[in-house]
Amino acid sequence: MAKANILIVEDEQIVALDIARSLQRSGYHVLGSVISGKQAIEFIRKSTPDLVLMDIQLQGEMDGVVAAAIISDEFDLPVIYLTANSDSATIERAQITEPYGYLVKPFKESELYAAIQTSLYKHRILTQRNKNSESKSFLCPQTPLHVHAKNNIERVLNSLRALELFSQVSDEELSAFARQCEVRIIKSSTEFSTVDSCAVFIVLSGRIALIKSEETGKDLIVDLILPYDPFLLILAVENYPVPLKIRAQVDSEIIQIPQMLFILLIEKHREIYRAFLSTVTSRLAESYNFSKSLAHDQVQVRVASALLKLISVDVKENSHINILRREIAELTGTALETVVRELKKLEKEGVLDLSRPRCINILDRETLIKISNKEN
Repeated sequence: MAKANILIVEDEQIVALDIARSLQRSGYHVLGSVISGKQAIEFIRKSTPDLVLMDIQLQGEMDGVVAAAIISDEFDLPVIYLTANSDSATIERAQITEPYGYLVKPFKESELYAAIQTSLYKHRILTQRNKNSESKSFLCPQTPLHVHAKNNIERVLNSLRALELFSQVSDEELSAFARQCEVRIIKSSTEFSTVDSCAVFIVLSGRIALIKSEETGKDLIVDLILPYDPFLLILAVENYPVPLKIRAQVDSEIIQIPQMLFILLIEKHREIYRAFLSTVTSRLAESYNFSKSLAHDQVQVRVASALLKLISVDVKENSHINILRREIAELTGTALETVVRELKKLEKEGVLDLSRPRCINILDRETLIKISNKEN
């Protein structure tokens, strides 16, 4: 069996060196050693380890618990906590992230070896189980990455017909319009400005986030564009720049619409302009109410409202959402640790299923609706 690659996250260099030597004596390969949660995440993005040893008390704003939550959520890696604190409050915080192990310093080399071997085996079994489950189920289907060119015009035409916005346009004219549009794939995490020419589109599948960057460098999700939401067409009719970025949260399929073509269409059909204005007004009111709830509602209410917003276009009673916990935290303006805790509560109550990485399966939509309607 190949040696497992281990990342050590420990801000005391002497302790980190001692752990590294213990790992090497046990036959493991130390892939690296960093002193902060932020450095750990940056390291993993460049070189993925098989397991992470994480000290809870770390330098900087991000402690080990928050770092472990992000690592588990985004990279699905097993994390073992190393800490000198064994008090109930520390353990309770750590348990929220469902670590694969928990070692209290000082620990024996044999204890470290046993924890690593157990964690690697458990992660391997869970990964295989999820793969087998996904191969037999459509619970978390992946967005298709290829579209056959000859089907594009028909797909665009059928998609435009499904929108109330274009209901008054004749089939002949709408067909001519559709031939000038293009079906494209935006890969997950792709980001561009709203002033780009490709920013005028309708989402066919996937999910697009509108991002506002603060002076502190932090990005905030101010809204989400879901399939068949025509809101981004506003960029075609306004000449002033919108200070937002567009980011695909998952692989997304879009209909890109030529800006001038859309302007000519609404100038010819004033009823489209009126319908578009009504749609935008309704959408802005919806966004305002959602933003207002984020400022005043309890965290559980915010989380429930965010989940319902993500599945608002799905008519099924139960739905799945491919989303990171971090993205829910950004959307609700809540700390990642708090979001993880609230999601776990909902899972225990039978409202959600969190068993698959990067996926939230909604089991009880009615309960989510009741929670979202709660008043402070």
